[in-house]
Amino acid sequence: MRNIITKSPFSCYRVGNNASNHHIGMLGLFLIALISTLFSCCGNGDESVTLETPFTIEAIEDGDVVLSGDVSFEYRINHGDMQEATIEDVFVINLSKGDIVELFGDNDRAPYIPETPKCYIYGNVMSLLSSTSYSELTSIESPHAFRHMFWGNANVMLHDSKELLLPAIRLSEDCYKSMFEGCTSITSAPELPAKILAEDCYERMFARCTSLTSAPELPATILAEGCYAGMFQGCVSLTSAPELPAMRMEKACYRGMFADCSQLSKAPDLPAMQLAKKCYAEMFYNCLNLAEPPSLPATQLEWHCYEDMFGIDNEKGQSVELMVEEGY
Repeated sequence: MRNIITKSPFSCYRVGNNASNHHIGMLGLFLIALISTLFSCCGNGDESVTLETPFTIEAIEDGDVVLSGDVSFEYRINHGDMQEATIEDVFVINLSKGDIVELFGDNDRAPYIPETPKCYIYGNVMSLLSSTSYSELTSIESPHAFRHMFWGNANVMLHDSKELLLPAIRLSEDCYKSMFEGCTSITSAPELPAKILAEDCYERMFARCTSLTSAPELPATILAEGCYAGMFQGCVSLTSAPELPAMRMEKACYRGMFADCSQLSKAPDLPAMQLAKKCYAEMFYNCLNLAEPPSLPATQLEWHCYEDMFGIDNEKGQSVELMVEEGY
């Protein structure tokens, strides 16, 4: 009988009679099952993110990750050897499409990352503040910790299945201020579980994120001065606002929070009875698509608390201003 030579899916050849072909075919099936098992056990690059997952950048295209700021840190590419770095002016990490870089640090502040290739960001940002115990951290102690971290970076995006974790429940002054300001590729926001806020902690966090379509829940009931000021200013794709459950305001806490959100159609309830200076000032300024203002039940007012809340050209805003005493 003539030998039959056929190409297998594994780029080898089956040679011989039907019996030997049967044995080799069984080997092929075994290898396929083994590979499938390995992929199911080890993942296919889409592993779930936990608090143990360090802050990670995953390149969607070739390019350089540029970091600046007076910090030292460690990093590893594709789970390789750890490398140390100290930023004097700027530090550049070159990535190819599909590469991941994980960042670790023991600093009061995260580095500024103004430039990257198109990329996903995910994992626990606290690995930038503590390289060893980041999975256990629940508070940010140092001021300005993540301030301006991605300011103006139009290439960073959040992954559909790998979360960016900001797990702190106790915040510090300015800690997330302008963290994503001008990040025009971000369409959704990470969860913000913090219950204890600090002065200006979320100020302008997502300002000018023009592709942002949904806002995160904001569960805090005890506010701080300027805590949400300008948080979503200029988010022109945002159509709805999160609930705002706080019953007591602080100075400028919601000032300009949704200013220039031209597609915002529904305002959140504002149940607070005790207001503070400029607490609602310019909150919905230039929200031209807002169908109706929220009810304003407060009985204890403060200076300029409703100043330009609905913008000078909004007739509904003018009618609301007439409901309160002159000067507020």
